[in-house]
Parts: sequence; C-alpha cells; structure tokens
Amino acid sequence: DGLILADHRGCSAIFLPQVWDELPDSHDFVSHLLAKARIRPSYDWNDGEIDCQRYEVTAYAEY
Repeated sequence: DGLILADHRGCSAIFLPQVWDELPDSHDFVSHLLAKARIRPSYDWNDGEIDCQRYEVTAYAEY
C-alpha cells in the first residue's frame, strides 16, 4: 500500500507502494516519509495533528 502523511501546518508527502521495494522495513519507510514531508520524527502521533492515509494502486504495463 502507499502512504500519505500530512501535519497541521500543511506539510505533507506521499510514497507510492513501489517504495516498499527500496524500504521494506516499516520504520525506515515511515522515517523517510516523515523526512520528505519535513515532519520531525519525534512528533507525537497521539496528539491527532498528523493525518495518515493508506491507499492502493493498480499498475498497468504497456506492451
């Protein structure tokens, strides 16, 4: 699945599901996504100020 993160300041980032191939560890995946969004890793996930959305994609190949 892909992941979208956004905080209350409007900082956000998205990773396509294919990024899991490069970052298979969930902690690494989220840490890199937080850095991309410029959200500090020490953010309190329980304060409700980060919106996290998961999504799926369908990949098609051209022949």
